[in-house]
Amino acid sequence: MATITATQSGNASAGATWTGGVKPGSSDTADLNGKTVTVDVDAEAWHIASLIDSGGGGILTVTAATTRNITIDDLALPATAFFQVPADAVLNITGAASTLISANDSHAGTLNFLGNITSATGGVQASAGKVNVTGAMTTSGAASYGIHSIGDTARIVVTGNLSHTGTNSAVRAAGGFCKVNGNVESSASSVINPVSSGITVVNGNVSYTGAEANVNAIHLATSAKALVIVNGNVSTSATSASYAVYVQASSSGACIISGNTSAPNATNTISVTANGGPVIVLGTITGGATIAAGVLITNGAIPTSNWTNVSGGIWMHIGPKPAALPAAPGPSIGLPAITKLAFGEKYFADTTAPTGAATWSVDLAADLNQSAVLGTHGELMRLSALA
Repeated sequence: MATITATQSGNASAGATWTGGVKPGSSDTADLNGKTVTVDVDAEAWHIASLIDSGGGGILTVTAATTRNITIDDLALPATAFFQVPADAVLNITGAASTLISANDSHAGTLNFLGNITSATGGVQASAGKVNVTGAMTTSGAASYGIHSIGDTARIVVTGNLSHTGTNSAVRAAGGFCKVNGNVESSASSVINPVSSGITVVNGNVSYTGAEANVNAIHLATSAKALVIVNGNVSTSATSASYAVYVQASSSGACIISGNTSAPNATNTISVTANGGPVIVLGTITGGATIAAGVLITNGAIPTSNWTNVSGGIWMHIGPKPAALPAAPGPSIGLPAITKLAFGEKYFADTTAPTGAATWSVDLAADLNQSAVLGTHGELMRLSALA
C-alpha cells in the first residue's frame, strides 16, 4: 500500500494533482496535504484505503450539480481538514471513519456517510449544509462532541445509536438541527446540551450513564432558545446533583419528552429554574421535581414526594387525575403569587379529590385571590383561571 500525496489543488482524476501522476487506488492512502481535491468523475466509484491530511487545512469537495461516490475503508482526517460540498451537489462516502467528520462554513450541499463512526476525536461537526450518517457512532476525546451543529443552516442526522464518552456533550445544537434516530448515551458529560437557537430531536432514549455530579441527561443552558424533543425515555444514573432534565435560569428553550423520566436520587429528576421552560413530560416521572419560577407540564404518573422545593413556578397536569398530589410547600417556603396548580375541566365530573388537593387549593385561593374559580369542591382549579 502506498501513500499518494496531493502536490497541488485540483481534480481527483488529474494525475497532476498527485505525486507520481496517478490517482490513488483501492490499496492506497490518499493524503490531501493541505490541498483542495475535487471529486470530478464517477464513472467508477473511487475506492481508496484511507484518506488523511498531513498538511492541515485540506478540503475534499465535488464539482457543482453532481452526485459523487467514494469508498474509503478508513476515513482518518484531522480536525483541521474539511468537507465542502456545493449547495446543489451530493457526496456519498461508503466505509468507516476513525476521526471527526467536519463540514466547514462553505459546505452547503449534502454529505452522506454510509457506515459507522468510531472516533477518539469526536464524531460529526457541521457549520452549514447537511451531514447524514447511516450507521452507528461511538465517539470520545477531550473537548469533543458526538455531533455538533454550529451554524443556523447546519443539519446533522444519525440513523443509528450514538454512544459518547468525550468531555463535551454527546449532542450539541448551537444553531441548526441535530437528529438521532437511535438511542443517545454519554458517561462523561451531559447527553444533550443545546445553546443558542438549536433544535435537537432524539427518537430513542437519552441516558447519562456516569456518576459525576452536576452532569445532566438534558441541560438547557442560560439564554438558550433551543428546542429539545425526545420520543423515548430520559434518565440519569448519577446520584448527586444530576438531573434527567435541567433547565437553567433564564433559559427560554423548551423540552418535550414523550416517554418517562427517571433518576436514582428522588429529588434529582427534573429541575426547572427561574424563568425556565416549559418542560413537558407525557410519560411518568420517577422521583421528584424542582420548579423555581419555571414551567412544568405533566401528563403521566407523578411522584407524591420530593416536591418540597416547588416555588414561584407553574405546574400544570393535563393527564388523568392523580390519586394524590405532591405535598404543598411548607410555611417556611410559602407559595408565591405566580405559582399555579391546574387541572383540566374534564376532571370536575369526578368529585373525589386527590389526596393533598385541599392544601394546594387553600394556598392558591389565598395567593391568587381566585377562590371563585376553584372547583365546586374547592380542590381543583380550572385552566381558564390561568388566562
